[in-house]
Amino acid sequence: MRRTDKEGKNMLLTVYSTYMNADYNFPTLRPALVVPMGLVQTQIQEIIAAENASGSPISGNAVDKQNKFDTLAHQLFTITSAASAYYSAPTTADPVKKAKVNFSLSQILHTTYVEMQAFTQGIIGVVTPIITLLADFGATSTNLSDTNTELTKFLEVQNAPIDARNEREVQNANIHPFVKEGKRILTEMCDPIVNTLFAAHHDEYAVWYIAREIVYLPHGTTVIEGFVYASDGITPVYNATVSFAPQGISVKSFLDGSYRAIKFPHGVTTPSATDGTLSETVPPIEVKQGHTVKQNFKLR
Repeated sequence: MRRTDKEGKNMLLTVYSTYMNADYNFPTLRPALVVPMGLVQTQIQEIIAAENASGSPISGNAVDKQNKFDTLAHQLFTITSAASAYYSAPTTADPVKKAKVNFSLSQILHTTYVEMQAFTQGIIGVVTPIITLLADFGATSTNLSDTNTELTKFLEVQNAPIDARNEREVQNANIHPFVKEGKRILTEMCDPIVNTLFAAHHDEYAVWYIAREIVYLPHGTTVIEGFVYASDGITPVYNATVSFAPQGISVKSFLDGSYRAIKFPHGVTTPSATDGTLSETVPPIEVKQGHTVKQNFKLR
């Protein structure tokens, strides 16, 4: 999905949830919003249908090769830097092995897709025997494990059949018109109505335009996101509450069942979700700074 489409979809979902929030009561304040917001809902349902048709709902970063490549490169940079320092230390100096791990981030990023597997495996081969000795230099077995995991993820996309890649491209092409039309309806039909709330109902006016902002998260933003489903694991649950008790954070699920907690404090959290009747609490998870963590729920 194009980045503008991904974030545009999130904006449509946010605006619709704001409109439906009883705390603001938009349908009563401006009944003329009812029809165009019904049209926005239709566009959102079309997006959901397009995602379901390809069997891959999109949340957060789209699954593309460049994204997987970049993530792997950054993981590699951590262990190459630590290993390079290790093989430079007076007591462990080894110029031959240092040459095998002494790479800048720029050099790693300029490795081609085709070369990346052998390049990464070569580095992992050098680092694995000494990983327990690298803690003082800034890398641990967790970093090595993460690198192996990211290599696997990259290879899944790299080695995917062309048909699978084409399916994603078709899905993206199908979604774009619905995002574009939803934005047009909001701009041409809904925004002028909401503008008339400026004087008498400024709080509602403000919250509408906060929701209308398309938020682009900078690289390295810590995020927890996923979907809330019914017990069948398929049907999305709208307006469920997703909570992270240790941090005192809670968010609501959108019309497609998705939720997103951004700028999340890194550390350990215990996620739970409920629709008021059914719920699920999952085991504690670690949220690393600058990472996007996926966590889905099935309410039972």
